[in-house]
Amino acid sequence: MNKPSFKETVRHTTITLDDVGLEFNVDPIFADSFSKLRKADYGEGFRMATAPELSLLLSACFENKKNNSAKKIIEDMGEALYENILGDTGVYFLKKGIFFQDHPNIKNYKIHMTKRDLFDKLGSHEEGGVIFSDDGSIRYVPERKLEGQYHTLFHCLLQTNEELAQNPEIIGLVGGIENAEKLSQTQNNLQPNYIFSTHNLEYSLQREGYDQEKTPHTSTSNFKSGYGCLITEIKSDFDLGHAYGVKEIGGKK
Repeated sequence: MNKPSFKETVRHTTITLDDVGLEFNVDPIFADSFSKLRKADYGEGFRMATAPELSLLLSACFENKKNNSAKKIIEDMGEALYENILGDTGVYFLKKGIFFQDHPNIKNYKIHMTKRDLFDKLGSHEEGGVIFSDDGSIRYVPERKLEGQYHTLFHCLLQTNEELAQNPEIIGLVGGIENAEKLSQTQNNLQPNYIFSTHNLEYSLQREGYDQEKTPHTSTSNFKSGYGCLITEIKSDFDLGHAYGVKEIGGKK
């Protein structure tokens, strides 16, 4: 007797953003650390999306929130209050500035970034108070002058559209003023009283007694929503979270 034939075909639903030349998986990958998400299988040609790429995906989803796939990503982000949406972007926190690096190195299962190497790779391009490497993958925010209403529950600053779009930390996180402006407009598509907030990392480090001068802090970047806020945050390498696969398809990036 011949054995019955069996062939499994896995089909992924994707969202294509032709204007920026990116295609995203709608279903995320879950893991309990950044390094596991980096190594995960997102499908042929796909890799873990960076924070700038995630900002474009979230902006597009909120602009098209009646679409089922966009709605699913928004709902997943809401459920990710304690399981964050992580981007493949490392954050290196110095006492007088912050570095953001896409696709950072991993060493001993943790993000590995060095101050000298990061400074050496910076170029001459600057926008919104942020200095970029020539390829844009590294961004440095030398000063932190943030304006907004301080939220004692989240220990963060609540910001208007204009404040968010001009916030150097957000510009550095999402890779430029244009991306920051797109993300800031998401607020117009949220329910009434929904507001953006940016996580005050310096407060958290001081509360934990962390000395940034002696040992700069390396972390991951993520997005999540809850309690009426869409939040951008800096988190530990070993927090629960999920990530989306992305593939470059040509066109504008």
